[in-house]
Parts: sequence; C-alpha cells; structure tokens
Amino acid sequence: MRKRFDLIKACCLLGITAALTLAGSAAGTMNRVYADETASGTGTTDTTGASDTANTPITGETVYEYDRVIEKNITTDIPVIPGVNYDIKIFFTGIEGMENGKPVRIYYEDVQFDQCVPNVQEPYKADGVDDRSGLLYEIVKAGVTEERDFSVAATDDKLTVIVVGDAKLLKIVVSPQEAKKAGKKRTIYVIGDSLVANYNSSQYPMTGWGQMLHEFFTDDINVTNRAIGGRSTLNFMNQGRLNDVLLNVRPGDYVLVTFGHNDGGSVAGRACTTSAYKRYLEDLYIEGVRQRGGIPVMVTLGNQNIFRNGEIAQSFPDYVKAMREAASEKDCLLIDLNEKSKAYFQEMHDTYGWGFLSDMVFNAFRAGIYDNALTGAADSTHFQKYGATKLAEFVAEGIAEQQFEGLYEYYKAPVVYDKIPGKVGGLKLDLKKYNESYTHMAWKEVKNADHYVIERASMDNAGFVTDFEVLGYSPVAMFADPDRESGKAYMYRVFAVNNCGRSAEASEYAFIGTDGVKEDEFRRRLENGLIGEEKTTEQEVTPTAVPSENAGNAEVDNPAKVNGDKNALDSDKDDTKGKRALVLTIAGAAAIVILLGAAVFMFVKRKNKM
Repeated sequence: MRKRFDLIKACCLLGITAALTLAGSAAGTMNRVYADETASGTGTTDTTGASDTANTPITGETVYEYDRVIEKNITTDIPVIPGVNYDIKIFFTGIEGMENGKPVRIYYEDVQFDQCVPNVQEPYKADGVDDRSGLLYEIVKAGVTEERDFSVAATDDKLTVIVVGDAKLLKIVVSPQEAKKAGKKRTIYVIGDSLVANYNSSQYPMTGWGQMLHEFFTDDINVTNRAIGGRSTLNFMNQGRLNDVLLNVRPGDYVLVTFGHNDGGSVAGRACTTSAYKRYLEDLYIEGVRQRGGIPVMVTLGNQNIFRNGEIAQSFPDYVKAMREAASEKDCLLIDLNEKSKAYFQEMHDTYGWGFLSDMVFNAFRAGIYDNALTGAADSTHFQKYGATKLAEFVAEGIAEQQFEGLYEYYKAPVVYDKIPGKVGGLKLDLKKYNESYTHMAWKEVKNADHYVIERASMDNAGFVTDFEVLGYSPVAMFADPDRESGKAYMYRVFAVNNCGRSAEASEYAFIGTDGVKEDEFRRRLENGLIGEEKTTEQEVTPTAVPSENAGNAEVDNPAKVNGDKNALDSDKDDTKGKRALVLTIAGAAAIVILLGAAVFMFVKRKNKM
C-alpha cells in the first residue's frame, strides 16, 4: 500500500494532481490525490530543519521552516507512525499587492474538500454541527501572521500536507499526541450514509437506524452516530469525517461501518468501483480503527423496498458482496444487516402485503398524516422511525448473537408484550388537516400497542354497502385516507396490535357522510351484517301490516299485504276459492277410481271360485 500512496503523492509533486480526478481515482489507485489550483507547473517540497531525519518518524515537536512565497504549492511529507494522531500548526501571511489573488487552501492526507470554508471567522456549520476544522479558503492580508491548527490521524508512515494559494508560508509545526486510554464507558461509533444518519424533528418521520441504536443498550454504553447523508467510503474519507472518528476512537471502542448506496451510484466525488470500495474498507476503515485499539465492524447495507414478482430484489449486490469479502479477508466482525432486512421485508410482504412496508417501515407514508409533510412521501430507500428502529434492533441483535465483548452484556432485547393491547379510544376525523378530499384521523395512543390497523367500510346513495376491509397500517396514533370517492359515505374503525395479536374490540366507528346516506342506517347495516345491495326485509314491515305470529314468514313476500291494496286482496281470495274447488274435484275422481278397482277385484275373486 505504501508504494501505491507514494506514487500518487509523487504525482502531486509533478504538478499534475489537477488532472487526477476522483473518477480516475475510483477506477484505479486509492484516492490520495491532492488538487493543485494551477493547471501546470511543479510544486515545491521542502523539509528544511528535518532533512537529516526525513525518514525517521517524529516522536516530539518538529518544526518545518519555510518563510517563502508559495509559487504553485508547497508540499511537506512528514514521517509518522501509523495509528498515532498528530497536531499540526501552520503559520503564514499575505503578500503585498496580492489582495485579490488566489485564496489559501490547506490539504492533508485524504482530506480535500470539506475543509474549504468560505469564511474562517464564521465557521460553516454542516447539518447543525460545526464538524469542520476551518482550514481556510480566504485571502490573507500582508503583514498579518495567521495560524491554523488541526489534527490528523495517521494511517500509514507518511503524512502529507499541501498548501496552495497566494501567500507566504512561514512554518509548519507537528507534534504527536499521547496515545488514548480506554474510556470509562465503551463507545459505539456509527459511520455511514442517510440510512443511518440522525434527523431532526422537522424531517420526521424519516429516521436513520443509527439514531435508534441506543435504545437497545443500557446507559453503560455510549452510542455516537457520525453518519451523514450522501456519503460513501470515498467522500466520507475525503471530507475529513473518517479522520475525525479516528482521532476520537479509544481502545475497546467499536466502529460500525455501513456504506454502499452512494458508492454504487453515479454522482461524481462519491461513487467508486467495488474494488476501490473494498480497498478503502480494508486499508483505511478497518486498519485505521485497529491501529488505535478500536474494533471495526462491517455492517452490510439495509435493503430497499423493491419487489419483483413478489420477491424482494437485492440492492447493490456487488457492494454487499465486496463488504462481506473485506470482512472475511481481514478477519473483521460482520453484521449482515442486508440479509436480516431482506428476510424481514419479505416476511412482512408475504403476510400483510406491500402496503405494510410503505405505511410502516419505509419513508413512503400517505399524504395528510404529518403536519410537516402533508403531501406524503414515496421513498423506497429511507426509513420511518418504526423501520429505523427495526433495523437498529437487527444490528443490536447481531451484536448479541455474536457476543461482541464488552457490548453484548449490555444489550436490551426489544419489548415483548404478554397480552393483547386494549381497545382504541377517541377516534376522531378531521377534514381540514390537509384538504377536504383527505380524511385525517387520530385516536388515543394505546400503551402496549406496537402499531395500528385501520379498516374502512363504505355505503353509496343506492344503498350498496361494503364490509370493513384493511385500509392501511400506522406506527403512530393517526392516519389519513386520500382515496375517498364522491357519492359515498365511509365508516372507519381501528385496532391496536402487538406481538400477542390485535385488540379484542375495535374502536368506536367514525363516520364521514354524503347526501343520501344516513349514519344510523349505515351503522345498522354494518352491525347486522347486511352487506351488499339493500333488500326488502322484515325490518321494513310495519307492526300492523301482518299478524305478529306470521312476521318474517311467507306472508311478507306478498307486497299487497304490506301496502294494503284491497283489490289485490280480493283477487287473492278468489284465487284461493278456485284452488279449493280443484282439490275437491281431484279427490272425488280419486274415490271413484278406488271403488271401481274394488269392484273389479271382487268379480275376479268370485270367478276363480267357480
């Protein structure tokens, strides 16, 4: 690895680093490329004051004297010890007549971009946290000495610092830090992308699983989430974020590494080939943590919500495979979150349908539910809080299953209830939450519920009633129905659900009507199981229409008796008399036939005696 790094750094000294793009780095050698702002020309390397010990790792404060103008760049290669952290101070000043010249930039090791801050007096705050060292990008005044301090976590035996811009470099002072001792508590560092990152309340319900991991450990373990959206193994390194983690890791700390979604994309500056991805994991992430006494853990990426022919589709298979190989070849701990998440998504899909994953797990919730996202979301990659918690559970479960020393002893298993949840109460509808074509509903939270099932029945103006069917699922005590049709009334009910099953009773019904449908009639039909088209039934007969002893019998089938039509009743009596006469005629004929038969029988019998 040293030869590969030396070759690339030599390219910087030849002044061709501007031509070595990130894309070229991803396709070939590791990305230790430092961009000179000039299109051509050579840089100047100076190790004045340390030339006699240039190849001996420094063990104390070392000063590199320059006191000269930066023509193209000044590159300083500092011999260091892998695994040691170093403090660096850079002193410089401006040049008379160059107030409008090129701003000063400082690069070190793999860090290039995030250190370029527009105004060092007002540090740029990314994601609400000032996590940048403020290595300036500004014009320096002549006659004013500026000092910039930062620290670097060495991962090989040479630390390279490059200064470019219109200024005079005075000196560079380098000092090794004391080795860190184990902390009173172990820390789990989580580094990754937007699937893992922290989100604030304005972005709710989107949540990263790193944000929820602490819930599965006691207070004896610290969980520090350094993941951030849009990052890959490449730009997490280039932006100084890996450096920051390595500077803070103590012996015995765990570092969970999960990347792949952005590495496998096409965005310049963060996408990289699987071979480069694997090298970064092995040479920088795994080795960098181990050098400091930390314990690296590879965590394969959580799968996406994509199904083909009813089967979960593998997300970024080449990167999942590369991480598994890196862990195996470096004898590194691995939690196969990809496999665990795929199995869970498939099970939920097969049991409840695709809608469960959209409503509950992924950030694909319906419009009209959340005040800060009333238009809903359609995201098959990121997670709602429920889904993020589930993935964090899988990660913690992996730690417990493999008994990671110093962690699994403090594992908290997910809550398991011993009885079904109680009845949902307080169900109310609100048409003004989003717009009147959406029905927003909310209810009182049930203490031992894991989630809720929302069911809906409908009735149209013609009296056709559909029975209750599952409308959707919710991890919180509210929901929205964006699919109402004009001319229909709807009735809603909600069940609470946990690992023991769903509540024995549904909530009270909540009704939203339309002209022509009365709520009482709708309720009566549902409660009596009268589903489908309305038919003439005993409930439509008045108490005086027929004798009470015949109620519900065949007499109700004669509409005349219900409506009191006298002519029809008289006609019915005439029909009855005719039927009786016909019966008597048939009976008389039958009697004659029997008598004739008896006479013939007696005649034959007498004849035989003769």
